[in-house]
Amino acid sequence: MRKKIIISMIACFIILFSAVYLIFFNTFYIHPLKINSSGDNNAHINSYTNISSRLFRVEDRLYYNYYNDLFKYGTYEINEFTTKRIYWDGPSFSGSYLCLDNVLGDNLSTNANVKTNLGEYTVSDGEKTENIDPYVAYVIYGEPYYYTSDKSKLYRGDETNKTLDLIISNEIVGCDSFDTPVFCGGNIYSVYRNNLKSDVVEEYAFEYSIADRAVTNKLLIHKGGELSGGIKRYNCGVSVNGKVYGTASDVYNENPGYYYNDVYVGDFKSNTSKMILHTTGTVMLNSYNDKAFISVNDGKDRGIYSIGIDDTVTKIFSPDENISGFYIVDDEYLYFIGDDNNTLYRINQQGENLEKIFG
Repeated sequence: MRKKIIISMIACFIILFSAVYLIFFNTFYIHPLKINSSGDNNAHINSYTNISSRLFRVEDRLYYNYYNDLFKYGTYEINEFTTKRIYWDGPSFSGSYLCLDNVLGDNLSTNANVKTNLGEYTVSDGEKTENIDPYVAYVIYGEPYYYTSDKSKLYRGDETNKTLDLIISNEIVGCDSFDTPVFCGGNIYSVYRNNLKSDVVEEYAFEYSIADRAVTNKLLIHKGGELSGGIKRYNCGVSVNGKVYGTASDVYNENPGYYYNDVYVGDFKSNTSKMILHTTGTVMLNSYNDKAFISVNDGKDRGIYSIGIDDTVTKIFSPDENISGFYIVDDEYLYFIGDDNNTLYRINQQGENLEKIFG
């Protein structure tokens, strides 16, 4: 009898221990999952859209930073068959993760892999490296770029020859400064403003050819607004098919501090711009190859939208919760993080086949 009790107690302990482990400590999962390994990982647009990147792809492997869990936080590798944690720094409420921004090659580390110590570099235009002080450093098609803190220059780094080549400057564009550049098809797209100290603001989108080192297109997208209130602030979010798409945040005086996010399109071929979406929600724009998408993260318009060739906006997916991140890392799926800021989902580009990837 006593032996049976002891065996029962051991069995209960094993069951309890297993349950606790699976709930709090398990970081290895087996699952079937298709991962498309074609194309660029879209790191620059993902980090630009989301401020920082939590999802990165290297060939047929995804890397994901899981937050806010004392025991399960960390960086995970997701492949076609398993998910496993590859970095953890012990129990912590704040957590520590591998940096998924600005990865050169597949060398993941706890720090950004793009060099920020530029003292060993020679600068093509004679600028002193200590004066560059990169405001944003990121990787485009495997090469590091540095955008200066005064928003006036963009350099490309040559890791082999230790040189920094000036790609674009405010003098070439003809402005005081320009917003964070967006890359597409060998061109750079951005927005700059004139007359910020007067009652009238002009905002221009421009296209810049890296090969020709010249502005190839320029478009007036907004003129007007008083600086004391009601001014629209435009930016360039993504560019596809010779067009730019961005947000225009507007503060309406009847609701001080309440922001509406308009999404606009600027067409360089027709030299026109127009609004294609008006929402009170938080907007993220993302693109891959020749397709652009909008994520409205919250509010009554919450959902994921596709932008057609004719610039029509169509809601393709209505989530049950708010969205806290919107990523594209291949040419087949749209990835998003749920309202808990942790659970990772994906859908296809038609808004179908919802899959829970992690969480």
